[in-house]
Amino acid sequence: MLNFKLLSMVILVFLLSACATQSSGVWEGADTKPAGSKHEYESRSPVISLRTKAMHYTQEGHYSKAEATLERALRIDSEDPLTYVALANVLLFQEKFDASTSIAEKGLALNPEPELEKVLKDIIAKSNNREAIN
Repeated sequence: MLNFKLLSMVILVFLLSACATQSSGVWEGADTKPAGSKHEYESRSPVISLRTKAMHYTQEGHYSKAEATLERALRIDSEDPLTYVALANVLLFQEKFDASTSIAEKGLALNPEPELEKVLKDIIAKSNNREAIN
């Protein structure tokens, strides 16, 4: 069975890299939005850059730096569900269960895509069960 920390890192890397490699330009600051999305994807480059930086901090085990970087990304764009997923995961890594739950719930309030909704619900379940990612 895969270690939950490894699985969470794979999910986080997948989510963060997926948004950075979208060929449609939507994730790169285009003035369009994906079909069915409730979020306007304008000025996305700074948020993508910050999420990527946070991903590197997380991989290096610098969770407090990753947390601060993702909080900065949310100040720029408070309606980006991927940033909520990333921050909730980083908080879970740090065993900040209540904060992780709170951030994940804020992400769910944005009505994210089904895949992100599932990830956020999984984070909430882990946080509520006080299951740290080790």
